Amino acid sequence: MKFSIASRGARSPAPNQARGGCRISRPVFSAIVALTLSAVPTLALAQSAYTFYSPSVAGTSGTIASVEILLDSSAGVSLAALTVAVCNIGGTVEPVAVTPGATAANMNGGSGPGFFATDLMVDGFTAGMVFDLLGVVLLPPSPASQILDVDYQIFITTSSGSVPLVFCQIGGTTNTVVVGGTTIIAGGIDGEIVVGGVVGTVDYIRGDTNEDGSVSVTDAVVLFGRLLGIHPAGGCPRGGDVNADGARDIADVVSLFQALFTPGQAIALPFPTCGPGLILSPLPCAQSPICP
Repeated sequence: MKFSIASRGARSPAPNQARGGCRISRPVFSAIVALTLSAVPTLALAQSAYTFYSPSVAGTSGTIASVEILLDSSAGVSLAALTVAVCNIGGTVEPVAVTPGATAANMNGGSGPGFFATDLMVDGFTAGMVFDLLGVVLLPPSPASQILDVDYQIFITTSSGSVPLVFCQIGGTTNTVVVGGTTIIAGGIDGEIVVGGVVGTVDYIRGDTNEDGSVSVTDAVVLFGRLLGIHPAGGCPRGGDVNADGARDIADVVSLFQALFTPGQAIALPFPTCGPGLILSPLPCAQSPICP
């Protein structure tokens, strides 16, 4: 069962019903972020060098699912600040706590960002952070900066289903980064909470189809050959599911080429190092020989 969000653009969420985090009302939050960032008009880039993404996690009704919000800025430059907006379907899951992720929390000698505020609602949340109010400490480029940790209470009682977590726009807040006083719209790769699912236990690298420990054009060629039956299936077909949709097909070859050559395009975890898959998948995977 797949739950859907009707619109992924600007929306009018339900009134603030925060249960955790910094309880700042939405108007006050927006005003603080706007004043603190002091950015020039937003630049919408056709191919953003900055992409937020959220690895999918599993959970069961009545429990808390912990979700990471990460940022791929490997094709960009150091950042001064950012804002994040993520929507969910009210009544299925609800964000109850939003805190700085490990990368953000370790900045400024472990004291965290110079400014941090959140606004929690039944169907989404917004967060804004400035890494250093003096503009001295910046977030360096990285393929996987841990920006936020989000706890979601799971309410739906179905035995299985998938609740999308969509990078969206809430009020005047969307997903942006601030570079040199300029606000840039960032990309977003949506995550999900798989209800009733079980996280993977076998370590592998997503996209590393030839299992040599890295992801390159060779992997795309091997994957295409396997789809045509030219190459053997390999021991971990799950690693060929580059777009993490539960299937291995031509779309994964396209996704792999996009990730290799398009700035801001990220591959879902586990990538670029070994790790367990965090999304329910019907594809098999034996222990990869390059993963311990």
